[in-house]
Amino acid sequence: DACAAAGVAAAGEPGGVVRGDRMGAAQLLSAVPAEMLRGPAEVVLAPLLAADRDGTLLRTLAVVLDAGAAPTAAAEVLGVHRNTVAARLERIRALGFDPDDASQRLALHLACRVLLRDRGAAS
Repeated sequence: DACAAAGVAAAGEPGGVVRGDRMGAAQLLSAVPAEMLRGPAEVVLAPLLAADRDGTLLRTLAVVLDAGAAPTAAAEVLGVHRNTVAARLERIRALGFDPDDASQRLALHLACRVLLRDRGAAS
């Protein structure tokens, strides 16, 4: 765990500390060159990106996934009402993405992280 954490920390922010038992998607992705992941992430999220003019849906999906698909917790992080998150999730689901579906969750989470990292807006 220590070796993995050291490798990931070296690729991340200077002076950053990463515990091997607490590495998440963002830390793991920081060790992979963004240009290798951007294309696949855009393919995975293509319908969402086409409908998301200001990045609100992408950020909402990422925060919902970070919060374990809990709209109330996501609303707190986003600084909006729970009903706002619920409405955004309806739009996201209408585009074919379901954060509650285990078969989609990891790919969605990683794709969101890659694209948000590229935009400098990772939560």
